[in-house]
Amino acid sequence: LLPLDVIEDIIDMFCNDLWTLCNISLSCRALLDRSRRHIFVHIYIRRKDQLENLSEFLDARPWLPPLIK
Repeated sequence: LLPLDVIEDIIDMFCNDLWTLCNISLSCRALLDRSRRHIFVHIYIRRKDQLENLSEFLDARPWLPPLIK
């Protein structure tokens, strides 16, 4: 087994690979938080309805807004 800090470094290497990060986040609860740091770092809004959906999404997930840059 690898120490968690080594696994987190590996996750960080995939910071630009959303598909891989999503799969990592689904593989183990212990890896979810580190994966989320990269998955939600950028959110793109192109239409007004997306903004409304995002507002509802964030209201239901209070842990998420601090991750968004």
